[in-house]
Amino acid sequence: EDLPRRAQGLERLAWIGRDSSAAHSLLAWQLIKRDEPKAALTEFQRSIALYPTAEAWVGIGYLHSSHERWPEASEAFAAALAEDPDDLYALVNLSRVAIRFGRNDQARTALEHARTLAPRNAAIEKLLLGLPPRTSATQREGP
Repeated sequence: EDLPRRAQGLERLAWIGRDSSAAHSLLAWQLIKRDEPKAALTEFQRSIALYPTAEAWVGIGYLHSSHERWPEASEAFAAALAEDPDDLYALVNLSRVAIRFGRNDQARTALEHARTLAPRNAAIEKLLLGLPPRTSATQREGP
């Protein structure tokens, strides 16, 4: 794959007013595969500037979490859910960040919603089983 030529093609499309949010996201995921996180982040940001999508925000969250920038990752996954409250990747990854910081109720809420979208998903079930039981105060309040 000739990613520099693809990036150049996207720049040319932008010059003529034919820029594409989806194309920037696709290029960003390819850059991640090539271990070029800074360039990938730039492409995700360009994608969001054109048209915010859950996919682009999940990509930014993925980049931040892979570099252990947890607050930024959490913000990006939350932004993805603002775009699409049913984005499974955002729900699961937000829950992982929440678990890391002991925000178990937030993690449980996200995972329970994810379970409704993907019943019998082993990864979701494993994360839910790893959470401590709800306290009686939490049970009264609900999700």
